[in-house]
Amino acid sequence: MIPESMMLEFAQVSGSGGGSSGSQATAHGSLLEYIDSLISKAVLGQTLTTEAGDKGARSLGEVHDEVRHDIERSDAMALSQTLSRDLLRPLVALNRGERKRYPQVLIGREETIDIERISRAYQMLAPLGLETKKAQWYEILGLDAPEEDDETLGGRRRGRTAGLA
Repeated sequence: MIPESMMLEFAQVSGSGGGSSGSQATAHGSLLEYIDSLISKAVLGQTLTTEAGDKGARSLGEVHDEVRHDIERSDAMALSQTLSRDLLRPLVALNRGERKRYPQVLIGREETIDIERISRAYQMLAPLGLETKKAQWYEILGLDAPEEDDETLGGRRRGRTAGLA
């Protein structure tokens, strides 16, 4: 059925003994590691946060982790825009008619604030004259500002406040 001009010949790697041991396994393992690092670079922009090894110090890995987070945020924003434009808008227009405003898909993680780092920075900058609003600190901490008659903990006493003994 197959003409002789189309015959396939399978060649063996010389010196391998026909098995998957020795230099052939080493070559394939090295190739797989190389390809894996290329994929990590393409997807994450770096490899230090995904590979264990002697390639860098912890601080360099933390810097690369920030790069990964930047790429993650960028990808989430691009995916949100694409889904909103190409999926959600046509579905709403089809089912509800044309609109002035359309819903949007929002993808991503809620940004976290390093309260300890901000507190240390404030401790260093306040003696130099940095002024901040109390309302900003309540917002950063995710707390409500106390009302006039609320029982409070810590801080300066004002009005009728009570602390824990």
